[in-house]
Amino acid sequence: MKPNNITNPHLDEDIRRKSRYLIAFVLVLLGILILRLFFMQIINGSYYEELSRNNRVRIIPIPAPRGKIFDRDGVVLADNRPAFNVMVLPEDISKPEDISRRLAPLLDRPASEIMQAIHKGKSKPYDPLVVARDIPFNQVAKVEMEMFNLPGVSIEIIPEREYLFGDLGSHVMGYIGEISKRQLEEKEGLGYAPGDLIGKSGIELVSEDNLRGVKGKRVFEVDAHGQRVRVLEEREPVPGRDVKLTIDHDLQVIARQGLGDKAGAVVAMIPGTGEVLVMESTPGFDPGVFAASLTVRQWKDIVEDPMHPLENRAMRGAYPPGSVFKVVVTLAAFRKGILDPDATVFCPGHYSLGRVIFRCWKPEGHGNVDLVEAITKSCDVYFYTLGRALGIDTIAEVGLQLGLGAK
Repeated sequence: MKPNNITNPHLDEDIRRKSRYLIAFVLVLLGILILRLFFMQIINGSYYEELSRNNRVRIIPIPAPRGKIFDRDGVVLADNRPAFNVMVLPEDISKPEDISRRLAPLLDRPASEIMQAIHKGKSKPYDPLVVARDIPFNQVAKVEMEMFNLPGVSIEIIPEREYLFGDLGSHVMGYIGEISKRQLEEKEGLGYAPGDLIGKSGIELVSEDNLRGVKGKRVFEVDAHGQRVRVLEEREPVPGRDVKLTIDHDLQVIARQGLGDKAGAVVAMIPGTGEVLVMESTPGFDPGVFAASLTVRQWKDIVEDPMHPLENRAMRGAYPPGSVFKVVVTLAAFRKGILDPDATVFCPGHYSLGRVIFRCWKPEGHGNVDLVEAITKSCDVYFYTLGRALGIDTIAEVGLQLGLGAK
């Protein structure tokens, strides 16, 4: 018996229609898949590659040693020493509260303080942050012993700023501190990151670009727990450039000894060149405490000190010039042509100008004095008389020519 070759045309058409739908559906799926792969591999390729790398690679910046600061004779005033910093990598910390609680007793500081430091890194989870600077060796040992239970935490040896003479010349040296949000915005694109130390005042601020150096980096492979497995790459930092001052350290010491415990300032310059040999302001402050972890209590003690140790009296203090200005008056009188060195002025111990009486430092007066005697005895009345004869405009003109009133 022959097979039945009769076919149903409606059935064939239905099968062909369903096949077309199936092929179209498969083509759409393939198109979506290809489009997705295109975006992942081509458009967002670098982004996903970075995510993949960061699952197993960590990049730790290595701070550059700041340049040294020397006096005019090569005496080192500011240098660097090795210090231990506790760092955290926010990406590797799944439970910040737990890590903060574990670190707090090891570092002898509140867990809330550590939490605050960790939260700073939320926006940049792959950038390491400092939670404790310059910790003592006993704390280093405690943290190292617990390191397996502290994923995302590491201890790095960094160059810490050291001022070899404490508060001597502290206003000249200035200090460094953690970069502020405003400074980060101002220095955008110059290689600064949150937690970096930057010059805040004095030479440290003025010569920041020379002193800072260039960071290095250390690339680690890490396991699933964030623990370091091996070093993949290391680039050494470039130290900052040294700075040599015109300051004479030995003269600074003499100036400090002369000031003693009093609030005051001493400045000595070479008139011909304008080089500053001495600039000492007392009381001073220890710049080193600012480079380490300055506590709220320490900062409060400094700013509330009635002696105002942060005030640079040599630069910002406004004082009557006193007898030093007698030299300006003498020069002005010579230039004006009204000074006869041999002419005498009688000093009775006071000088009357209208209804105002100005006293000489010697109440009984100096008697008749000429120019040489007036200078050697520092007679106020002689120079009151000379100044009145000159007039304020002539004195001011000569003072400006000598650089007074100019920075």
